[in-house]
Amino acid sequence: QKLGYQVEDKGDCDVPSVDEIGPAVTPKCRYQKEIHDVCVHVAASVRDILKSGRFPISLGGDHAAAIGTISG
Repeated sequence: QKLGYQVEDKGDCDVPSVDEIGPAVTPKCRYQKEIHDVCVHVAASVRDILKSGRFPISLGGDHAAAIGTISG
């Protein structure tokens, strides 16, 4: 904002914690459904931002965060 850009913080994406989900069912592909669900939500958000003519900036905690961002 100090550089003259309009900034809108869309807030955090709801990501369930391991305590909420429970132990991983498959050891080699842990939490696949939950990761998928979060990525679908992020992709839709990015797509909506781009369609409105704005530029999205996504900050994530690990490599899985890029799946939704890039596909959006």
